[in-house]
Amino acid sequence: MRTLRLLPLLTLTILFSVSAAHANTITVSPTPVIAGVGPYNWFYGVTLEGDSQINTGDFFTIFDFEGYISGTQQTTAAGWTGTSSLIGTCPAQDPFPALCAVADDPAVPNLTWTRTGGVILGPGANNPALVLGIFSAQSIFNETRNDFWTSQDQDNQNGIPNEGAGGNTNVPVAPIPEPATLLLLGSGLAFAARMRKRVV
Repeated sequence: MRTLRLLPLLTLTILFSVSAAHANTITVSPTPVIAGVGPYNWFYGVTLEGDSQINTGDFFTIFDFEGYISGTQQTTAAGWTGTSSLIGTCPAQDPFPALCAVADDPAVPNLTWTRTGGVILGPGANNPALVLGIFSAQSIFNETRNDFWTSQDQDNQNGIPNEGAGGNTNVPVAPIPEPATLLLLGSGLAFAARMRKRVV
């Protein structure tokens, strides 16, 4: 199942890398800091780059956050609200709706933070990115795999009010059992089946 998901993610990697390369956008860190001893806290650094701004209703989404513990989304930044849903919030402009539909696993929660406060202005061209804050959530897992994020903000340079962007980041994933563990589990099930036949 995970192997089948690699093909659309490879396509997303190429397309989102092009989108994320645009200098006016919200950006999510590709390598979150993981802390704790089960449940695990996942901390993502989020920045705003270039001649851009964030308006009320703009957002960013981290897709397929396995093992999410409901209600644990937090941020160090005021004026943001965190939500989770099985269908991730995605920018409306092409090509994002189609890409999100292909890559989003509808059985795994997605995390979205939406701007509920006032306007945030970007740092302008040729200036360091503006740090928006640290955004976090808890998962029962601490193993990682590559997935993606999308965001929506305003590109002041091109006058696009709902510009979409995306890129790669790491998210939690359920550990794959070792072959020896699977063998033990299989033999245990076979033994239980034999015992059941004897009782019946």
